[in-house]
Amino acid sequence: MYEGKFINGKLNGKGIYKDDYSLYIGDFKKSVKHGYGELFTDDFHYVGNFNNDKLDGRGRIEIYGKGIYEGNFNKEQINGYGVFKYCNGYYYEGEMKNGEMDGYGILKCANGNSHEGYFKKGRFLG
Repeated sequence: MYEGKFINGKLNGKGIYKDDYSLYIGDFKKSVKHGYGELFTDDFHYVGNFNNDKLDGRGRIEIYGKGIYEGNFNKEQINGYGVFKYCNGYYYEGEMKNGEMDGYGILKCANGNSHEGYFKKGRFLG
């Protein structure tokens, strides 16, 4: 189901799109999510930028059962600088690559301990 603008038979401009798996409210260009929007699925809720139907640019995602990330995305992946508040009480601020801590950052644990420095594939190096 789609409610919104069409140009030359394609979804363009502001609109609302709903299917069996998701609800999207936002910008379309040539029938794909492109620009700013909000996406609801069974697994997550995302608010931010889209590029050619993918989460891309700056955004905020709540991944149900995992936590909330706010920062940069690249082609559907959490990549770049951001902040991740995990459901288990952990808090990470720093560089991310493919959804994992990767690069320089600070990890604050639920027990009060913290690690500052370089991470690789989700693990602290040091």
